[in-house]
Parts: sequence; C-alpha cells; structure tokens
Amino acid sequence: MKEAIRPLDLVVPDQFFDATKRRVSSFFGDGIVAHVGMAEPVCPDLAGALEKAARQTSATVHRGGTYICIEGPQFSTRAESRIYRSWGVDIIGMTNMPEAKLAREAELCYATLALATDYDVWHETHEAVSVEAVVQNLLKNVATAKDVLRRVIPAIAPPRGCECPSLLKNAVDHQPQSAFPAATRKKLDSYSTRTFRANGTGVGGCTHSRPPSVKGGLTVPATMSDLLVVGSVALDSVETPFGKVQEALGGSATYFSYSASFFTAVHLVATVGEDFPEAHLKLLADRGVDIRGLQTSKGRTFRWTGQYGYDLNEAKTLETQLNVFAEFRPVLNDVSGRTPFLFLANIDPELQLDVLRQMKERPKLVALDTMNFWIQGKREALRKVLAEVDVVTVNDGEARQLASEPNLIQRGAGHLGDGTEDRRRQARRVRRAAQHRGPALLRAGLSAGIGLRPDRRRRHVRGRIHGLPRRLRTGSTPPRCGARSSTAR
Repeated sequence: MKEAIRPLDLVVPDQFFDATKRRVSSFFGDGIVAHVGMAEPVCPDLAGALEKAARQTSATVHRGGTYICIEGPQFSTRAESRIYRSWGVDIIGMTNMPEAKLAREAELCYATLALATDYDVWHETHEAVSVEAVVQNLLKNVATAKDVLRRVIPAIAPPRGCECPSLLKNAVDHQPQSAFPAATRKKLDSYSTRTFRANGTGVGGCTHSRPPSVKGGLTVPATMSDLLVVGSVALDSVETPFGKVQEALGGSATYFSYSASFFTAVHLVATVGEDFPEAHLKLLADRGVDIRGLQTSKGRTFRWTGQYGYDLNEAKTLETQLNVFAEFRPVLNDVSGRTPFLFLANIDPELQLDVLRQMKERPKLVALDTMNFWIQGKREALRKVLAEVDVVTVNDGEARQLASEPNLIQRGAGHLGDGTEDRRRQARRVRRAAQHRGPALLRAGLSAGIGLRPDRRRRHVRGRIHGLPRRLRTGSTPPRCGARSSTAR
C-alpha cells in the first residue's frame, strides 16, 4: 500500500485495522463479556525478536506500520484500494484478524511477519493483482520466512517481561452472584489459565486458578497433565518442489514432543545413534522436553528419505534405514507407566502394543501415529493396536492404504481394520456416541473407534468424533499464537 514497501520485502507491523465482516472475533459471549485492550495489539518483545531475526537475512525489513485485514477471498477494487491508502495503512492482507484479538483474550504473545507479494491495485503502473503473481512471490518468500523462523524460535525463552500474561486482569465485566453461566465458564476454562467464577469474586470476575508454570516463553496451564511420547527420533532427507534438506532433525516423536512442550510437560522415550548431533538434543532440552528417556545406542540413527510433490499430504518413501531403531525396545519405569496421556509415535506396531501393556493403568487418552512402512509390513500387528487406541493420525494416502479403500468418506462409516469383531466394536461405539452433538476434530486417519455416520437426512457428518471419551471433547478452538507468518500486499 506504500511505494517504499516493495514486493519480497518483510514487514513487522505494530497495528491492525479490522475490515473483516463475518469472522467470530471473541472467545467470550453467552453471559461473560471481556473488554480486552487493543491499543497495542502486538507484543513488543516478540515483534522485536522477529525484527532482529529478519534483519539477519538478505531481505529488506520494515519495522512498524498498519496492516489492514480485509474479508476476501476477492482482492480489493481500485476504489477500495485508494481509500485504504488514503487512511495511511502500510500493508493489506486477509489474515491476522481475528487471530490478533483472540491472542489478546487468551493472554498470548502475538506478532506478525508479513511477506510482501505485490503492490495493490492503487498502483497504476504496476500490473493488476493476480493469483499467479501472488503465488510466484509467495514461493520466493518461503525460504526467507523459514530462515527467519529458524532464527527467532530459539530466541523465544522465559520469562515473559511483557504485559501479555495479565491482559484479562481487569477485562472481564464484574457480574453479581451466579451471573456467569456454567457452560460458558467451562468453555473458557478449557483454554485459559484463569478461572471464571460464578460469583464475580477475584479481580474483574476472574482469577488464576493456580500459579501457572512457564515454559519456553509461554504460559502453560498448571491443570494440564504430563504427556508420555514413545517413538521415532530420526534424521530425514526430504525433497519438495520448494527445496530439499539432507539429514534434518525428523521423527514423529520429535515433532510431537516439541509442539506439545508449549502446552504441558513432555517425557520422551526413544533411541538415537552415536552420530546424532548434540545440537538436536539441546534443541529439545531447551524447549523443556524431558530427554532422560532418550537413549544413545551404538550404531547409526534411524534415517528416512522421502519426496513430496505439490500435494504435501502425499509422501513418497525413497529409503528407510532403521539402524539402531531396529533393536529399540522401550522400557517404562513406574512413573512413566502412570502418565495420564500417551502418544505412540511412529514405531513398530508390536512395540506400540508392548508400551500399552507396560502402562500401570489405562491412560485417559492414547493417540497413535504410523506410516506406510508399517502398514505394508506389519498390518496384522497394526490392526491389533488400532483397536486399543483413541486417536490415530495418518495422512490421506496412509488412510487409503490402511483402509484398502480410495473413498475415505465411504470407508469412514465403517473401520480401518479387518475382521468381524472390529465391525461389531465399531457399531457399538457408534451407537454409544449417538447422543453426542458437539463439534470435534476429524482427520483423515480414523481408528476403529472413530468414523463418519449419516445424520437424520443421511448426509455424512465430518465434524464429530465417536471414539473420544466425552470428558475430552470440546467445542472451543484455541487461537493460533506466537510468531506468525502471513501474506501481505
């Protein structure tokens, strides 16, 4: 929106103008109102870290400015573009709202790295905005964005000195006695570290339920329980249309542990070889992941080589070297065996089943990840472990391979395993879930207890999970947070 900001420049804005029309922009409502301050919508500490990381690249960086967020998906008319420009905005895009508002309500640090792709249509001598031009510049920005994120993520560390952790302190309307509906309080408590009391006690009608713990610069709700992750830590060589890497840090357990560490305490059980880089161990340890269960064995680390096309849901495995992973036998101690949440990352399904047998008591939730290597070579063992877990994560191709059915919607109403008993178990679970009408996440990967079923008009409903325990379902969606990369014009 300004001549000085050229295509391929990077912008770290400090203000937003919300020109969207149909987006839900608050977690509150239904009896609880929160007036969160939006005068300074960007966390200055996080924005500063983004700017510092961006200036270490070869791109031109602009700090500050106003980002106007339009509804889309259509681009602006020339009249709209000229009016926006007259308002003094710097960049225009279709993201960041309502995310910036939701992040403030959730007391999360929020900042944006905007990647300029083109001049908007106000620019008479510049070609009109086209999808092709936007995509071409977006692809050029991908490498730069990755470089910035690689530099900024390690720099995000506790403690937080900004005001973000206390944004709700005086934001919630003080209500008398039991004015806060129980259902609304429960929904808000599912993502916030604060307890929204029915009697309006506490500051502004809400208070921290207990002192939160801080990990990696983010506030972690103290009510969350520990998570045990057992599976693969690997070195991956991957080629895509956008580039390729050799022996990068990979593995299902690695990525799941790192991501989960932003929300709860994670205990990792896995094995690597003597050639595993020390920097990768430090990366996990610095995130607060408990790596005492990550053993170093004599030999080479598990390696995977793969190729992706433009559809990143479809991976082509070129080579799998199990190495030390072939002899991996996870052993749980008494503490690990009582962890309430378990993620069985990508390993031999026989080992996944063995880990389940080692648990001292059945976890509240068991999730499982697998891949085409095990689907092809250990189908029978995989079928057995699928019958004992709550959630399965697979991509589209793996789901079709597992189901032996190209039409996942048609197959989803049944199961992904084999055998009469599995079909009977699926039917019982679907019947037990018939009373559930709440929304939940449904992925392409479906366990024997998760599937699609027709509604009263015999249409398949995607938005329901039948296998999850009722106490773990939720109708709220947590906000995206942290250093955000977006497309701007």
